[in-house]
Amino acid sequence: MRVGIRYNRFAHRRALVTRSPMIVNTGQEQPNTFAFNSSEHFTNTAGTQDQPPLIIRRASAADIHAMWRALAYAARWNSTEQLSATHTLSENSNNDNDHITRYLDMWKPRTDLGVVAERGGEVLGACWASTMTSSRPGYGYVSDTIPELVIGIEPSYRGTGIGNKLVSDLIQQATENRVEGISLSVDRLNKPARALYERHGFAQVGQEGNSLTMVLLLRVGLK
Repeated sequence: MRVGIRYNRFAHRRALVTRSPMIVNTGQEQPNTFAFNSSEHFTNTAGTQDQPPLIIRRASAADIHAMWRALAYAARWNSTEQLSATHTLSENSNNDNDHITRYLDMWKPRTDLGVVAERGGEVLGACWASTMTSSRPGYGYVSDTIPELVIGIEPSYRGTGIGNKLVSDLIQQATENRVEGISLSVDRLNKPARALYERHGFAQVGQEGNSLTMVLLLRVGLK
């Protein structure tokens, strides 16, 4: 029964996405699959005498530990507690955390979207989009062809504009690689995050309890 309920909910979200006006039309029909172009897509924010520049760059397999840490912060969005240097969610988390850990279990560095923010070699935050499936969906799942966004930032750097830069660069990366769209799930009480996503064109297509599903469509041709 739960599978049936889940499927119907996703079908409703897909119907809303199909009718959504939030579409950036690229002018031509494009395939659902994609491969990264050669651009590493760097954003370099000038540093100061006191600190090195902030760099936003494409995420790689070498960033996986920092991304697990970012995922832990994403799961604790309403906490300002600084985690210990060794604390992360991990591949060994128990089944109760599976709905969270799948956001990195299913992320493929060679084909999925991802960017990290670093300063002086230290990763301060990460944003990526994992391609989910109907058999193992995320909280904001709408389609097998629309990856789901996750963003996590060290608490001491929240509210500094890093989140805006990460989301902006991830969207540009998605656009350059002809991705159909991006979905996400956000708590309705997380007003700063909701405002950030709305500024970037995400629109709400579903709600379950306090969890809102939002989607940004980047091209036409949604099946």
